[in-house]
Amino acid sequence: MYHVIGFDLAARPLKLYATQLGLNLLWPLLFFKARKLGLSVLLNLALLATSIATTGASRLPPAGHCAAVGVQQCMHAVEQQMQGSPAV
Repeated sequence: MYHVIGFDLAARPLKLYATQLGLNLLWPLLFFKARKLGLSVLLNLALLATSIATTGASRLPPAGHCAAVGVQQCMHAVEQQMQGSPAV
């Protein structure tokens, strides 16, 4: 889907996902290796916030929507949604 709508619209969700992967890498190092329980809890909270932000940023219209309205109109709705405008 990102190939169709362009990388510019996908940049924010992909950056958030990369951040989420980085936090996932740091957590076991803090918790198991360094035994920093307080920091690992804070990191888990940051990971939760990043996960929620990633999910929100990568929302697309329901699958049946594209079949019902046609691809061109669906892509327009996706672009509007990614720019923060309400979908038509």
